[in-house]
Amino acid sequence: MPLPRAMQPLTARYDFLAELGRGGMAVVHLARVRATGEEVAVKMVAHHHAEDPDARERFAREARTVATLVHPGIVRTLAVEELEGGQTAIVTEYVRGPTLRHVLRSGALPADYAVAILRDLAAALAHAHARRIVHRDVKPENVFVREGTGRAVLADFGIARSVDADDLLTAAGASLGTPAYMAPEQCRDAALVDHRADIYSLGCTLYVLVTGRPPFDGD
Repeated sequence: MPLPRAMQPLTARYDFLAELGRGGMAVVHLARVRATGEEVAVKMVAHHHAEDPDARERFAREARTVATLVHPGIVRTLAVEELEGGQTAIVTEYVRGPTLRHVLRSGALPADYAVAILRDLAAALAHAHARRIVHRDVKPENVFVREGTGRAVLADFGIARSVDADDLLTAAGASLGTPAYMAPEQCRDAALVDHRADIYSLGCTLYVLVTGRPPFDGD
């Protein structure tokens, strides 16, 4: 597959197999580690943002954040690769299994399973919060259900922030996140939220799991 020039040095260590997905800021590839044969996910800034210094810095900050989190309920970071031109690639485990959003296509979950999912996510967030990291985007799309065990795994710390760091990349009064899951204070100013905003989002996620719809709709 054609790869951005900055990623080409990675082909010495990884065989790139497929694109797993892309969002507004990043793209994720499925790759195989040449030395071990292990399948991994490689995430980096999308090509159309590659020349944006703020996008590169936000991504580098995500890399620094996720590298500090080691917990069975959080997607495991295996390596942070520094590439040419100030680019960064995050190499994580490849979680086999659907997202919670995909699971919900069949309707609301049984209450006992929803509670089990909630416990997994609460433990993962407690680990992040103990390290003063706020996810800011807890929602079914950012949760994988691990194949074989059914355990929930939290992913995508792309807009996470450290409570102890100045959030210079989030302008004062800016709103970041997904509206249906955002606490009111996060809607007003994402730069100022703490762990309580994640707890609110977790509650909204539980509501979706047991009812099949978000607690609020509209703009």
